[in-house]
Amino acid sequence: MGHLLGQDLTQLVQESIVQQQFNVSVFLGGYLYAEEANSQNTARRTKEYQSNLRKYVDLIHTYQGKCLIADPSPLPVPAKLVARFNAIDRSVAKAGGCTYTSALSHLWSPATSVAKRLTLVDGIHPTATGYRLIVKALMPTLKRLVRSSV
Repeated sequence: MGHLLGQDLTQLVQESIVQQQFNVSVFLGGYLYAEEANSQNTARRTKEYQSNLRKYVDLIHTYQGKCLIADPSPLPVPAKLVARFNAIDRSVAKAGGCTYTSALSHLWSPATSVAKRLTLVDGIHPTATGYRLIVKALMPTLKRLVRSSV
């Protein structure tokens, strides 16, 4: 999306999300935060991520929607930083009653993802092949959530 989670959470966006009442909302918000935390104020970015993710989860629960929080696919950032954001994903999911998955976290190696054509040259954005792997990894969990929401 190219934006941090809080950037688009205006009153109008919140109202439209509630009005649409999605059965299942998927959150993959850790990508940009982890990238920025790697080059900027880590503590500020982790707090901001956790706060904004909670806001979205709370919003989804106002209409009894289900949510899935997924750790990002492998990123070219330090493992310690990835672990920190994955811990936030787990804790927000648990506290917010969301389903959590780490299904994407081991899809490929950041060191070889470009050579294997799973990500673009930035090592972050998936190629069509990378996206197919992501969809395949998330599909079983999404199917369960969709079936339980109808």
